[in-house]
Amino acid sequence: MAFISSKLIILFIWACISTLCSANNGGWFWGRPNCTVSSIPCHKPSLPPPLRRLPPSRYPRTPPSRRFPPPPSRRLRTPPSQRCPLLPPPPPPPRHPRTPPPSRRPRTPPPPPPMLSSPPPPSPIVSPPPPQRRPRPRPRPPPFQPIPPSPPSLPSPSPPSPSPSLPPSPQPTPQSPRKIIVGGSNQWQLGFDYTDWALKNGPFYVNDILVFKYDPPNRSTPPHNVYLLPNMRSLANCDFGKAKVLANITQGSGDGFEFVLKDQNPYYFACGEGNGFHCKLGSMKFTLTPILKA
Repeated sequence: MAFISSKLIILFIWACISTLCSANNGGWFWGRPNCTVSSIPCHKPSLPPPLRRLPPSRYPRTPPSRRFPPPPSRRLRTPPSQRCPLLPPPPPPPRHPRTPPPSRRPRTPPPPPPMLSSPPPPSPIVSPPPPQRRPRPRPRPPPFQPIPPSPPSLPSPSPPSPSPSLPPSPQPTPQSPRKIIVGGSNQWQLGFDYTDWALKNGPFYVNDILVFKYDPPNRSTPPHNVYLLPNMRSLANCDFGKAKVLANITQGSGDGFEFVLKDQNPYYFACGEGNGFHCKLGSMKFTLTPILKA
């Protein structure tokens, strides 16, 4: 684009110079004409002399009367005597006589009702006749049927011999309380979800026995215990401040520690070893609510 614009500028300058030179003495681009060869003498075209501006004193002044046209003369009103005579006004249109409104007939009052010397006798009250009852159809007697003869009497069978008396059935005895090992085969140890175990092994009944089994502490087994917490908030936060110790680290060996569910209230169990580490990260906590047997 810059190259094209520069070319256009050069062509424009060249056209201006050629125009100026052609106007001055026969043109610059084509050169001056050869006056010696042509028989017609060459001469410069005569130009009119330039206009000279005269001083202000030499300009003719026009009189003020000729500068602007005179104002239009005002029209004078003609006197009433010189005006055209007034024509007589046209006669008014004839008025039709107004017809009087139709006369209204006077209203005649209605005739008064005839006066009776005595009031008419009251009309007797006629009671409507009682509704007639339709007679009920009497039931027709059944048609006569002959009585069949009675069959011959047969000897009555001998009464059956009384069966020997059976001993009374024993009354159902109340079921003995169940013993439930907490955690099943996993027993009471770290890493087992006891909340899920309680949901799957429910429902629990009153007087059921929970058995907590865990080995005493040694080199490969950490110590465990059993706490009873007061409420759900303490169980969720593993807060053993108001908890009650049910079994220490040695009572879970052998047959284990047994706890009887005596009341129909929620119970909250947890392990309090490791300053709550077994409860928080070891999942050694659960809750259950026993119910009465039907």
